[in-house]
Amino acid sequence: MEEKFLVSAIASEDYRKYIIENGIILSDRDMATLIFHNMQLCFDEKMEALQLLAQGTDEEELRTQINDGISRIESYLMGFRESNGNSYYELWKWDEDEYYYYNIGIFLDYDSAYWAGLKEGGSYKITKELFACKEIARDTAGVFGTIEYNPDGTRGERVWLYEVDGHGEFAGLGRMEFCRRGIGLPLCFKRGDIVRIMGTNTYGIVEEPNNSAEEEQIRKFAKKGDYSDFQVTVKKIYNGNRYLTVFAHAHVSPAQLEYAKLAEDDKRKGFLEYMAKTMLCTSVLSGTGRDGGRIPEVVSKIEKVWTQYPDLRLGQLLLNVCGPKDLFALEDEDLMKCFEENIFG
Repeated sequence: MEEKFLVSAIASEDYRKYIIENGIILSDRDMATLIFHNMQLCFDEKMEALQLLAQGTDEEELRTQINDGISRIESYLMGFRESNGNSYYELWKWDEDEYYYYNIGIFLDYDSAYWAGLKEGGSYKITKELFACKEIARDTAGVFGTIEYNPDGTRGERVWLYEVDGHGEFAGLGRMEFCRRGIGLPLCFKRGDIVRIMGTNTYGIVEEPNNSAEEEQIRKFAKKGDYSDFQVTVKKIYNGNRYLTVFAHAHVSPAQLEYAKLAEDDKRKGFLEYMAKTMLCTSVLSGTGRDGGRIPEVVSKIEKVWTQYPDLRLGQLLLNVCGPKDLFALEDEDLMKCFEENIFG
């Protein structure tokens, strides 16, 4: 059972390899949880994989939970497409460059919104909302929420639906029972590993766990919590070729991570490797590293020369003094030497 569903359960080839090589056994319930949360599978692929898992599992309770959950989801999907005259549909198109959805229209029926999105091309989503006046009048019966769609019109990864009855009672579709559980599997990726978040063009460096003790602590926490606790912290460095801020980070399941595969001549590769060796060891993140007492001395060296050439901007001054040297990799001692010599490059 395990080998057959491993690809559907774990998107990362690197993590699948780790699971297999270390002889880690996943129960059918673990497999179902991982399939449900696999962000690289579209919604229909998840449902198909779960149905196949239900047919083959020996766990009667799991089989019942899957079948009942899928039946309920299908009824919600039908309700989402139906309008009681109290709702409207918003169409949103995905902008890959800006990495967000923007609104392109409002419709009174589902079919019009669906076909308009398909005609636009690219990924899109449809949200179903109550008219404010109908909500005030308590005319609230129906299924509402959001469905994402792939460019070909098939349902994407995210389907979030909820039901409101005629009395305004809220009943969310939520997750199937077997998915509201922590699984606490080994994390595989460790501090300093250079990774890509799957399904994105985001590259970064794993910040934690730093050692076996930290991993064990995270795994214990995950077993007592939600699936979302099964994750590592990634310091995001690049979104495509765009450098992100020093504070950009994400909490990602190891099943959605892979080791970065960058060509030797890719400038991002050297930068990521340098960051992995240096930044994670500095006081910025860990409270240890270079002595902060050096800062006044470095600044005074720069100030002494800068006052002689006040019309220069700081960037111009650094480039003139340091010449062709790589400013990012230049150690402070070498920088001070350049200013002591006061030789313009």
